[in-house]
Amino acid sequence: MSTCPSCGTKSSGKFCSNCGVSLGGGVCRGCQAPLATGARFCNECGTLVGAQAGESVGAGNAPATPATWIPWTIAAACVVGVVSFMVARSTTEPAAATDSASAGVVAPFASGGGAAPDISNMSPRERAGRLYDRIMRYVEQGKTDSIQFFAPMALGSYEALGAELDLDARYDYGRVAMEVGSPEIARAQADTILAQAPTHLLGLALAARTAEQGGRKADATRFWARFREARTAELAKNLPEYQAHASDITRATELAGK
Repeated sequence: MSTCPSCGTKSSGKFCSNCGVSLGGGVCRGCQAPLATGARFCNECGTLVGAQAGESVGAGNAPATPATWIPWTIAAACVVGVVSFMVARSTTEPAAATDSASAGVVAPFASGGGAAPDISNMSPRERAGRLYDRIMRYVEQGKTDSIQFFAPMALGSYEALGAELDLDARYDYGRVAMEVGSPEIARAQADTILAQAPTHLLGLALAARTAEQGGRKADATRFWARFREARTAELAKNLPEYQAHASDITRATELAGK
């Protein structure tokens, strides 16, 4: 018994029982030429060592040794993994749409993952609020496509609130409208807020920012001045919407100081 010079397998006879390499003393089955020890192919006619006469060296006739199929198996596994990852990512948003189809809106999920919320138990106001929160996250992240996708659903949710459209909800409604280029909606909400509460900080901020967006600089300057004058007294009221939109008020204070 001898050791195969190619794969190290213990074999007897003229050819390795594992890989077919010549163990010396053999002859080519194609042309009968002597084979050198360790040869895999005849150096006279190219016949594969261990093959029957007439077999070529084509890929279709080569034996499926581990050296042949292992790289391809690994490559196939990698491809399957990548495809699975991309499919999982591409179905994240549609999954949200499916879960809320019966309610007519898409439920915004937390960006950190986890189980989707059960929107069937949410009130229309809660659904609108969740959509607002999601869109504002996308604004901070600069995800324009996501904003455009969810904004129509958010606007529709606020429009459907009816009597539940309080000052806080009107501000949210106007902010979403601003982000999708609907200044007429944002201006209408700001006007309604200020008609009910002339010194309301969120109403003044929305009116000023909407005026700036529309190129009405004089109006924006006037609203920012009113914001500065009302800020201290209004914050002392500690309204729930002021607490919920503390960061917006901070930003508005910065803009009003220009």
